[in-house]
Amino acid sequence: MSSFFDSLYSQFLLRDLLAKVVPGFISLAAISVLLVRHPLELVERLSRVHTLVTLGTLYGISFMIAMLFQFVGERLGLLVIFIWRENEELDARQDSLEHAQNFLRDKGLTDNILRQRERFAILKEMSGNFGMSMLVVAVTAFARALASRPSAQAVLLMAVLVLIGIAFLLFRQNRHHAQEQLIWERHLIEPR
Repeated sequence: MSSFFDSLYSQFLLRDLLAKVVPGFISLAAISVLLVRHPLELVERLSRVHTLVTLGTLYGISFMIAMLFQFVGERLGLLVIFIWRENEELDARQDSLEHAQNFLRDKGLTDNILRQRERFAILKEMSGNFGMSMLVVAVTAFARALASRPSAQAVLLMAVLVLIGIAFLLFRQNRHHAQEQLIWERHLIEPR
């Protein structure tokens, strides 16, 4: 029973839900508020659809949005996803994936060691994806500020600055967790 909850906690809740779906949903909500004239009407329309269909659709769209922004953030150099740097044979993505596969095939590694490695990877992705979602919210808040009354503009512009600051801190945290994961993995591949 404890392995079920541990698997649920480490793989589903952290990697899928917290590292992808929640930041993706935050981005989706921010974009919807910007693009939809009356966001509450959209919520009311969604409430007419079966709850499981609505939740499944929101889950899938949120997940895809997070993956898209993670890709964009990695390409722009805001995020570190692939921790191993390219070498003469492989690029960073290929080298990182090869190391991950080798860890999973290594029969000498205990479940606790693999779980710890997974947690570093999850924290790295989660902090990066939340950073990207804060940038999306900042951009949408800026766009709303441009279309707002002058009295509301100052508040929205202040919020934009705070959101950019939070995004920057989350990007720093992403790099910190990437470095932790790299140190952990290097330690694992040293001769035992």
